[in-house]
Amino acid sequence: MNNKKPKRIGVLLSSKDNRIKNDIWEVVLLYYFLELNNLHVLNIVPPTIELSGELRSELVDAGYSLGDFVVADREVGKEIAGLFIPTFDKSIIASGSDIHPKDDIRIDNDLRRFVREVFRRRKPIAASGLGAFFLAVAISDITESSVSLTVGNDPIIESYLERRECNTINTRGGEVIIDETNHLITTAGHYCERKIKTVFKGLENLVAGFVHLKNSGA
Repeated sequence: MNNKKPKRIGVLLSSKDNRIKNDIWEVVLLYYFLELNNLHVLNIVPPTIELSGELRSELVDAGYSLGDFVVADREVGKEIAGLFIPTFDKSIIASGSDIHPKDDIRIDNDLRRFVREVFRRRKPIAASGLGAFFLAVAISDITESSVSLTVGNDPIIESYLERRECNTINTRGGEVIIDETNHLITTAGHYCERKIKTVFKGLENLVAGFVHLKNSGA
């Protein structure tokens, strides 16, 4: 009998002023579909977060209620079977408040290092909205082939990513793009879509695509 504990799936959260700032609709729907697929969640927070008992209680009360919380580090990257990146707070991605700067975008170094560690281990990574943007910026310089992804329909972000040699694909609400070569799957999420039923469909498809990548070992 195999009693080996199944590996958990990481959900990477972002923060500002020691507070988690992800899109709560995306996170709750993501939890829902991960639970439906019997995937065990591990919430991963930036090293800048002081992960106290009080903050854990606040996160659960705010809706981040599935799975335990750990700080992003190399050992966590080894442990998880794959990673989800829901829409990130703009302050984590862009310099200042401008999400479309003309110059190169600087992203949080600790989170960048963590995502690159997971990618190099060839584990599947799924991302939505600005999480997909963050993912592309974090790994585009270490991939052997161009990253194919979607952020929905945002010509300015798409133009920026194409300058980084990413293959951006315009999608309608609920659609996903699977990049089997790089073990990635992306969708627009709540960033480019206001209708919750469409966000629901996108997250459902994102998790289904992730399960495909995970099971196929693509």
